[in-house]
Amino acid sequence: KQFNIYLIAQMVAKAPEIMEDRIFNIAFIIDPKGEVIHKHIKTSFYQRETNTAPSDIWNLYLEKYGDDPETLLNILYPVAKTEIGNIGTLICAEGSYPEAARGLALNGAEIIWRTQYPEPWMGNQMNEVQNRAHAVFNTCYVIAPNIGGIYMPGGEDFKMSNGRSQIIDYRGGIMSEYLGGGEALVSGIINVDGLRDFRVRGQWQNLVKDMRVEEYKLIYDAMMAKGGIYPRNLCIEEPPLTEDGQLELVKHQVNKMVAMGIYTPPPGWEPYEVSEEVQERIKKANAIS
Repeated sequence: KQFNIYLIAQMVAKAPEIMEDRIFNIAFIIDPKGEVIHKHIKTSFYQRETNTAPSDIWNLYLEKYGDDPETLLNILYPVAKTEIGNIGTLICAEGSYPEAARGLALNGAEIIWRTQYPEPWMGNQMNEVQNRAHAVFNTCYVIAPNIGGIYMPGGEDFKMSNGRSQIIDYRGGIMSEYLGGGEALVSGIINVDGLRDFRVRGQWQNLVKDMRVEEYKLIYDAMMAKGGIYPRNLCIEEPPLTEDGQLELVKHQVNKMVAMGIYTPPPGWEPYEVSEEVQERIKKANAIS
């Protein structure tokens, strides 16, 4: 209210309207009136994160919201329609999946706010590649802030992110960037009218208009026919896996990719041994699904 701004942020919190005893990673937008106008629950995680994603309680989502695809798109990938543009949010690891950004774009997003990674995924420029690709593929601005220092026990300021907060335009160009660690300011002019003009006048690079949806849908239909990839409903009856359990799940997923013929292993590779606890958890989830 004081500065007449839109504020975008992220926090780990409960969402009792969805499930009372689960913790979610949530991005939200507060408008200049001080009202929360947008809330997005993170859809996929780095393996060390032990929160709950929508697919972890997928049947509950279907019970609550129904199975209409348009409704579920609005629930999973909401976009805030504001006077400064249509804004969607992605949190850290879910920005590593092009489908998440595309979901926002197909829901009308013009600005995608995507929080970044810690090291080593900043110094090796993985995040920059992802963010610029999201901008080009979806003709969107990408605002990509990173964390500053983390204050460890004893008060030491530990730099784990190396900065690299960025603003990227809808052609994939870096408008503004901070290359150091610690707290800093990155600014740029978001020309939403220019983006809109480019979208409706451009013959090429406004790529979403030419999507041949039937061809791409076939990819995921084929994966679903094979039983899907990441197991659904893992947390609908039990809490999220521990960090150790998540690492066991990674082994299971790699084994699955090899068995499905998606990954080709190197010579001499043997399938990972997966703990009985995690195998049983996956069996229960598959039975629910």
